[in-house]
Amino acid sequence: MASSAPKKKAPALPKSGRRKDDAKRQAILDAARDLFMQCGLDAVSMDDIARSAAVSKATLYSHFPDKDGLFQVTIIEVCTRYTTEDDIADYTRMKPADALQAFGLNLYQLILSEEAVALFRIMVAESGRHPKISRLFYEAGPRRVKDYMAGLLKHYHRQKLLRVPNPQAAIEQFGTLIKGEHHMRVVLGLEKRYNTAQAKAHVRSCVDGFLKIYATKS
Repeated sequence: MASSAPKKKAPALPKSGRRKDDAKRQAILDAARDLFMQCGLDAVSMDDIARSAAVSKATLYSHFPDKDGLFQVTIIEVCTRYTTEDDIADYTRMKPADALQAFGLNLYQLILSEEAVALFRIMVAESGRHPKISRLFYEAGPRRVKDYMAGLLKHYHRQKLLRVPNPQAAIEQFGTLIKGEHHMRVVLGLEKRYNTAQAKAHVRSCVDGFLKIYATKS
């Protein structure tokens, strides 16, 4: 009987270890995001991130072997606060107008978030000198969101709820509608984000215009 006691206690150890591990990983991501927003990718070192996250370099490298990978995960984490694959699965069970409203509002909140605006400014400033940084940002952020919407539009096209023969063109049009001039004015510091009611009305107008183009012919 005595030999069975350690077996009962053993599972608690890895669970506790995972919680600590998750907390350290999140601390690294939070520190990296803040530093990237303030300084850009090129000016931030892995030592800076470890110091800001209050973790050892060994711990940092055990989670993220290089800065490029950490940068991409940071961008992905920001994006997944607003839209995930699970969200897209939920949207497919909704009417196109309702799903596009929900997706569009999340897209608006993402691209106008403090993190996205700060990172976008940095990407524009550094793109000429460091095109690799812009590619990392695009693949981890905008490209992933476009892929999500592509899946949604293809679903509605197959179901004959929308007529979208060219999803990529439709996605670009939808994104342009959502951004409008408002995104540029926010990035330039000339205007603030819309409040919730204004954002919903803006997205509804964009969705109505989009559906006039891609609605199935009755």
